[in-house]
Amino acid sequence: MATSMAFLAWSILEFQQGYTRAGVYDQVVATLRYGTEYLIRCHRSPGEYIVQIGNPADYVVDLQRGSGSWGLPQDMPPDRTAHVITNSSTGGSDALAAAAAALAAASVTLNRTHPDLAHEALSHSKQLYEMASSLQLLNHSYCGAVIPCQGLAVPLPDPGASGAAAVAAEGRAAANSSGAVEVSWEAYPSESVYDDMAWAAAWLHKATGVAMYLA
Repeated sequence: MATSMAFLAWSILEFQQGYTRAGVYDQVVATLRYGTEYLIRCHRSPGEYIVQIGNPADYVVDLQRGSGSWGLPQDMPPDRTAHVITNSSTGGSDALAAAAAALAAASVTLNRTHPDLAHEALSHSKQLYEMASSLQLLNHSYCGAVIPCQGLAVPLPDPGASGAAAVAAEGRAAANSSGAVEVSWEAYPSESVYDDMAWAAAWLHKATGVAMYLA
């Protein structure tokens, strides 16, 4: 989501005339706005970011194994556990920086059409970048595969879960004394924080003009 929104924001800045001539400018701006609002809602507090919902292995389309689906949300697998990076996590700078970059890029792009949302996005971007920097400096680690963030991505309880789904969620949490859940990852591996940190810093500099982000 974060990478998609960052590139969408960039494309609007670079190719606004093309989108306008194609008659889809309002549509792509609306898409960027919805994605920006989603990322903001994932950042529930200055020290907490929801990095993943569910098990990505459930959504990877593998025709040979007959797994995965591009179907409707209501047809998705029942595991909708939310995984969170916090200030006490031992990794996650890459995912945090990616979100910071997306929100900073969105703030630049939406500043003329949705100034209030642009201001809010920039505020969250700064906080996420600061959190990413703190985790990187304190722990010298990253999310090798975004989840389980070196074992410390903590699942949040689903208030809407009931019956078998609730029991299954409790069982997964109980499987690890820290509350972390081992999640099978097959989609978007991450091997470094530095590209994401530089990407976020570049967009924050463009959004703010503050030289610190180029240091």
